[in-house]
Amino acid sequence: MRHSSITAGFAASALLVTGAAIALGTAGPASAATCSATASTTKNDISTLGVTHTYKKTVSPTSAQDGSTVTYQVVVGTTGIGNPYVNTIVDYPPSGFGAPVAASVTAYHAGSGEVTESVTPSASGAGWAATSSGWFVNASNPVTFTVTYAVPGNEPAGPVTSGGISVSGTVGVSNSPALNVCFTATAAPTTTTVPPTTTTVPPTTTTVPPTTTTVPPTTTTVPPTTTTDPVTTTAPPTTTTDPVTTTTAPPTTTTDTTTTAPPTTTTAPVTTTTAPVTTTVPVTTTVPVTTTTTATGGGAGSSNGDILSGLLAALGVH
Repeated sequence: MRHSSITAGFAASALLVTGAAIALGTAGPASAATCSATASTTKNDISTLGVTHTYKKTVSPTSAQDGSTVTYQVVVGTTGIGNPYVNTIVDYPPSGFGAPVAASVTAYHAGSGEVTESVTPSASGAGWAATSSGWFVNASNPVTFTVTYAVPGNEPAGPVTSGGISVSGTVGVSNSPALNVCFTATAAPTTTTVPPTTTTVPPTTTTVPPTTTTVPPTTTTVPPTTTTDPVTTTAPPTTTTDPVTTTTAPPTTTTDTTTTAPPTTTTAPVTTTTAPVTTTVPVTTTVPVTTTTTATGGGAGSSNGDILSGLLAALGVH
C-alpha cells in the first residue's frame, strides 16, 4: 500500500518531468570542443525518494568512414535500493542520420536474469524510441538500449555529434539529460577510374642508300714447285719357314648303346572258319584188258612187259 501511494503521489510530477525531458532531449548537439565518445549523468532529487539513478550514453567506433555504421548505447540504472520500471527510452542520433539499421534491449527477466532481445524502434520527434510495459531496474540490473545507424555517404570529415536521450518510467526515473557524444568521420577512400589511353605510332620508313665498295685486284705470286722423282728400293725376298705342327688327336672310343625293347605280345583273336566239307568218292573204272600174246623171239619176259605197258596206258599213267 505504501508503494502504491508513493507511485500515485509522484505521478503528476513524473509527467511534468517527462515533458521537460522531451524538450531537453531534442535540444541541438553540444559544441565539438566538449564532445567525447562517452557521456554520463545522475539524478537524485525529491522525485527519486533519495535513490540515485544513473544515465550513460556511448558511441562506437570512435572513427568511422562514410557509408559505414556507428552504434549508440544508452544505459539506465540505479545505485540504491529503488526498483523503478522504465517503459520508454529515446535515442537522438546526429542530424541527418536515417532510421536505425538494428536495435536491441537488454533487461532483467524474472527467472532468466539479463536477456537481450531485438526490437524495432519507432520514430519519436528527432529520435528513435524503444517502448515496453516496463523494464525492471535495480542496482544489479540496468536496462540497456542499443541502436545502430548508417553514416550518411555525404557526411563531411570531422567530429559528428549526437543529440541526448530521453527516459520515461516510474519512481522518478524519467529524465532527458543532454548526453551528447561524438565520433570522427573520415572520408571514404576515393576510387579514380582512368580510361585507357591509346597511342597510335605512325610507321617509320627508313631509306638506306646503296653502298658501292671497290675491291682492288689482288696479285698472288706462287713460288715454283720442285718435283723430286720417287726412289725405288728393291728389298731382298724374305723366306719364312713355318714350323710343322703335329696334332695328335686322342682316340675316340664310341660305345654303341643297345636298347632292348621289351617284347610286345599281341594276342590276335582266334578266328574259326568252318570250311565246307567236300567228299570225293573214288571212281573205279574197269578197263577191259585185252591180252595179246605174240610169240616172239623175246620169250616170256617181253610178254609181261607189254602187258604192263598196256595196263598203265589204260590207267592214264605215262
